[in-house]
Amino acid sequence: MGTVIPMRSIQAATVVETTVSKSRFIAHVAPVRCAADAAAFLAEVKRLHPDATHHCHAHVLGADGSVHRASDDGEPGGTAGTPMLETIRRTGMTDVCAVVVRYFGGVKLGAGGLARAYAGAVRAALAAARPTDPVRYLRMETSAPPASAGIVEHILRETAIELSAAYGEPTVFRFLVRDRDADALRERLVRIEAVATAESGADIRYE
Repeated sequence: MGTVIPMRSIQAATVVETTVSKSRFIAHVAPVRCAADAAAFLAEVKRLHPDATHHCHAHVLGADGSVHRASDDGEPGGTAGTPMLETIRRTGMTDVCAVVVRYFGGVKLGAGGLARAYAGAVRAALAAARPTDPVRYLRMETSAPPASAGIVEHILRETAIELSAAYGEPTVFRFLVRDRDADALRERLVRIEAVATAESGADIRYE
């Protein structure tokens, strides 16, 4: 059957500006599917604000939010990227990237003030963004004999995400698939299972 995992993100890029002690904090948030998307979004924000003092960023990826990264971009360690990251994680959202652009206003905020300012900027942007409806994913496992492992992997890459494979006899695939796509995927794999069983005596199983 697999484990059901609800996933929620935001629908579109959103920008919110706040001012703290004369410094401008412009928070950009966007939905992303991978680290490359997050890097591209960061590059675009830097292009829009080439003269900003800092471009701090954080992103959260994956069904359980376990893939993440944060950067202080020159601010004192732990005062920008980490508060931004924790703000995203507290919403329960994933596949989100946040970039906060700061234009220094001449007043130093101190470590605590910076952390509050960066976290508050991201919180305001996420509150303004329109969330997606929760998407239910199933965490599943499938094994296939060598004769059919290649075609099974090809089918999984068309539908599943976070696919990993332990190659052997049999090859074991672990992946996530949308709940609504699971039955159709099973039907496709069952057709392969019949051929694999006839040819090798092995079978494709689900957990």
